[in-house]
Amino acid sequence: MKYFLNIVFFSLIVLVSGCETSNTEKEASDSINAKSGQEILLRAFYNVNPDCSLNGVPKVIVASAPAHGVVTTSTVSDFPHYANSDPRHKCNARKVPKQAAFYTPESGFVGVDHIKLKAVGNDGPNDLQFVTFKVNVMK
Repeated sequence: MKYFLNIVFFSLIVLVSGCETSNTEKEASDSINAKSGQEILLRAFYNVNPDCSLNGVPKVIVASAPAHGVVTTSTVSDFPHYANSDPRHKCNARKVPKQAAFYTPESGFVGVDHIKLKAVGNDGPNDLQFVTFKVNVMK
């Protein structure tokens, strides 16, 4: 029986290790501080082409809602923040539409809350970004 279980276990490992996925998703995490009952900006998502033309405004979805607050989204106009090494750095001088996600902790709540956002760009499933936030809520 032990021999049989070892063969089954080994077969499952081989089967799983042979699977290939085409994961083009980007994942990031961030730890931020917030004051109880006060709205904060979690992140603003944007998509600009190298020639500074707009490549659509990403759609932001709450993948995992906070337990002690609410997340809202809205379109805002602001400057992008591309690094000096990015070819789109020159685009930082022009405001672009961004999809911003805001978090408001419950009034009176003090502690840690967790949020996961999913941003989908114009390229659909090939343009996904997940961001997980650990929010330290203080008085």
